[in-house]
Amino acid sequence: MSQPVKAKGGAMTWVFAVLLVILLLVAAGGGTLLFLVKQRTDQRLADQQTQIAALQKEVQQQDSDISGKQSAIRKAESDLAAALDRGKASEACTAAVQAMWDKAKAGDIAGVTTATQTAITACGISLT
Repeated sequence: MSQPVKAKGGAMTWVFAVLLVILLLVAAGGGTLLFLVKQRTDQRLADQQTQIAALQKEVQQQDSDISGKQSAIRKAESDLAAALDRGKASEACTAAVQAMWDKAKAGDIAGVTTATQTAITACGISLT
C-alpha cells in the first residue's frame, strides 16, 4: 500500500486559515456596523423629515395668521381714514354753524342767509 500524502505547506495553510477567519470576522463586524449606522441615519432622516413637515405646517399657519392680521390692519386704516374724514366734516359743519350764529348775533340778515347755505352744505343736509 501507499503511504498517506502529506499536505504541503502545513504551517502556511493554518496561517492563511486564521487570516481568512479574521478577515471574515472583520467583514462581518464592518457589515454590522454599517447596518447599524444606516439604521440610525435613516431614523434621523425620518425624524428630520417629520420636523420639517411640522415646521412647514407652522409656517403656513403663521402665513395665514399674518394675512388675516394684514387684512384687519387695512380695514382699521380704512376705518380710521373714514373717521378722520367724518371728523373734518364735523369740524367744517361746526365752523359753518358758528359763522351763521355769529352773523345772526350781529344782525347781518344777508350774511345769515349765505352762512345758512354754507352750513347746510358743510353739514351734509339735504332739503329735498
